Amino acid sequence: MRREPGSLIILAGIWILSSCQNDGTTAVDPIISPVSILYVDRPVPTTQQEKRLYDLRQVFSGMAGGDLFIRGLNGNLDTARNLTGQLTNGQGDVRDVSVSPDGDRVLFSLCQRVPCDPADRNATTTWNIWEYTLSTDSLRRIIAEDITAESAEDLSPVFLPDGRIVFTSTRQKQSRARLLDEGMPQFASLEESRQVQAAVLHIMNEDGTQIRQLSFNPSHDLFPTVLQDGRILFARNDHMGSRNEINLYTIRPDGTELKLVYGAHSHVDTPNTSNPQFLRPREQSNGQILTLIRPFSGTQSGGEIASIDLLNFSDKTLLRPNHFSASSSTQSPVTSLKTSSSPFPPDGRFLDFATIPDDPARLLVSWSPCRKMLGQSVFPCITPDQGIVPSEADPLYSLYLLNRADQTLIPLQIPRPGRMLSDLAVADSFPFQNLLRDKSSGQGLDQALLSVQAGAINIRSVYDMDGKENTLGSIHSTIASLADPAQSTASERPARFLRLVKAVSIPDRNTRRFADTAFGRSRQQLMREIIGYVPIEPDGSVIVKVPANVPFALSIVDRDGKRIGPRHQNWLQVSAGEVLKCNGCHDHGSSSSHGTDTPAPSVYPGALVDQTPFPNTLSSRKAVLGETMAETLLRSNGTFPSPNPDLDFQDIWTDPAVAGRAIDPPLLLTYSVTGTPSPVKGTCSPNWTPGCRIILHYPDHIQPLWDKN
Repeated sequence: MRREPGSLIILAGIWILSSCQNDGTTAVDPIISPVSILYVDRPVPTTQQEKRLYDLRQVFSGMAGGDLFIRGLNGNLDTARNLTGQLTNGQGDVRDVSVSPDGDRVLFSLCQRVPCDPADRNATTTWNIWEYTLSTDSLRRIIAEDITAESAEDLSPVFLPDGRIVFTSTRQKQSRARLLDEGMPQFASLEESRQVQAAVLHIMNEDGTQIRQLSFNPSHDLFPTVLQDGRILFARNDHMGSRNEINLYTIRPDGTELKLVYGAHSHVDTPNTSNPQFLRPREQSNGQILTLIRPFSGTQSGGEIASIDLLNFSDKTLLRPNHFSASSSTQSPVTSLKTSSSPFPPDGRFLDFATIPDDPARLLVSWSPCRKMLGQSVFPCITPDQGIVPSEADPLYSLYLLNRADQTLIPLQIPRPGRMLSDLAVADSFPFQNLLRDKSSGQGLDQALLSVQAGAINIRSVYDMDGKENTLGSIHSTIASLADPAQSTASERPARFLRLVKAVSIPDRNTRRFADTAFGRSRQQLMREIIGYVPIEPDGSVIVKVPANVPFALSIVDRDGKRIGPRHQNWLQVSAGEVLKCNGCHDHGSSSSHGTDTPAPSVYPGALVDQTPFPNTLSSRKAVLGETMAETLLRSNGTFPSPNPDLDFQDIWTDPAVAGRAIDPPLLLTYSVTGTPSPVKGTCSPNWTPGCRIILHYPDHIQPLWDKN
């Protein structure tokens, strides 16, 4: 039931006053089973330096005095016990608590002595992953060897169904190895704001061995959790160029099938949150996804808890193709509380939550009422200001049981000024999770690509824009007419080549110092390297090899190599042997989803007749029903095309006898005619390798062109 602002807070206050026991704990709904709950108890930040903890972008911040506690959900039966005090001695912090599927083992990240932030020159330790076992009352660090454990920041550990652990880390294990392969020193790259090293997904055995990098985002990948279908759901900071937002993605435990699942078109202000970001996703037993929604900063780390229907929606108001819902929006707060981003939210804010297995109606939450300072005293926000300019008081985040059915908050612990409770978990078994086996050669991975540590992309047509034909300004209005050499020529096709671009790893100042002028005219774009070019077939289709385990982006270019349309502002990745398929391109200004696990149906049907050439093309290339031109070439040639440093076009389709015209003239734009040093690095031809790059330096390759007569 709905309540006016403040009434639920008053209800909570009555419960706090009326349910206290003599032992300092509180009475709880008696129908709840006596399972254990875990939480972190830490000081409230008071100094400006400490309040960095409230900023979502300060990923590695901590507060000295934080520890992991365990107690019974029925607080009158058990007392809270400090599990990590012997490790931190009041000088460390704990975060990111999760529980194994059987409810017996607890994973968490621990910093033994704050600060552990690599951006802080005073940091002497790092965030390490620890495990507590309830049945044996024992603690152990997952990575036992000190040098390995302290070599990176390890956060957000979660058990996979097979016992391995997925976590986010600055180790960047495969990215560092690639740098070494390319003749550069190994280092962990900074994220795209160039403040700290990027933390991305990794996986390891439960004994800390066999660490492997899963994701290759140039910015942070955070808060992984395992879905019932076995996929990993996590929050990704999409921060290419002018974009800076946190969206929800999934990936398989073997690093394949990275997909955007929610958020790209959902960063619009809500009644409760301005500039909303999606954090700490958790799946309930009913399949609904809960997430904490808050802005990057300005809310004392608090926000609202919302439910997201990922089964039917890919964005806030965007249904997935062929899905239906009685609701017009997937994103709905779990309470009627008004937890606004303003300094004085009427009903306070939530800091964290934990799902309770087999009980989707109730949540363990950390919540603070709204409080303000009037002079030197603290009052509830409903108190009149009496002519005094108010300021926001420190939060009182404490434990509550939220009943979604009747919209009540039941206190589990008396709030204490100066302390905040967060990083919640419930130590109980939860539903079986599907075990996704790693893909292998012939079982989801292509052996030819696997052998050269490459993947590939397969685009049905670049003229398919969000499920609609868009011929990019051509005089021809359909894909069929562009693909037919009797109706169009190469010069009438706007999209001639696909350019592949990769992100460049940026070192910290201890590794190498350089001026901002090194980034060129657009510091926002940081540094890029060109992987190469590939011709776009007449129907707009493209298939090409790409380096495995490398963040890359795409640009459609014309015959002169000039980009058509806006820059592609998303990083893609493929594993070795993986083929990434997509139907076409996306206009981010539209309301259509893009890059999700359920894209819009392709507007291009491909070959309309089986075992027949495409209209007015050479009879030697017969298409299979539904194939694109690029797919027909791949099948007939037997090999994936490689990127080319040059823009090289040959007309391999036109049959002059039936098209009624001559073949299109060849086109070759090559760096060799510039008279400047070649920007091509690595092995590019005749046997392409994933290390092939085009690296342009203005003084070496551009300025000499101005100096020519």
